[in-house]
Amino acid sequence: MEMESPEINPHDSLGKLIGIQTAILAVLLSIFTIFAHREHTNTLLFSNETSNAWAHYQAKRIRAYQVEMNTDLIKLLAPGSIETSKTLSNYDKQSNKYGKELEEIKTEADQKTREGEVAHRKAGYFDLAEALLEIAVILSSLYFISRKKLFPILGLFLGSIGLIIGLVGMSIK
Repeated sequence: MEMESPEINPHDSLGKLIGIQTAILAVLLSIFTIFAHREHTNTLLFSNETSNAWAHYQAKRIRAYQVEMNTDLIKLLAPGSIETSKTLSNYDKQSNKYGKELEEIKTEADQKTREGEVAHRKAGYFDLAEALLEIAVILSSLYFISRKKLFPILGLFLGSIGLIIGLVGMSIK
């Protein structure tokens, strides 16, 4: 038993519209695929930058702690000399410097963390938009095999939802 393929009518205006719809959905799919890939890359980059910033913070914090320990040791072991006063004065300056640097580094690390979270959230929206647009392209294309209008209608519906979700992802700051 041989299956008959639906006849292709070159004057099928509905088929032409569905072809255009499918092409537009495919273009949107390509756009949101690129956006999704870019945001996944950004997520990795921000993750690395966050890790580096927190490692820098930890290194500075260790130095600040060492200055605190040295200050305590000098006070215990060599109280009252001029050299002790000079050294303690230098340690006090270093401690203040480290305090300011630690706040700046922490602020930067927190900012990188937030940027990474935003990129991750955006990537999720773009992934969902991409999936819906893929399904929409397939459903719209099924019209050419089955000649059933339900498929492009469902494709248009899912494609519209995918577009909206992708636009929401673009608006996330």
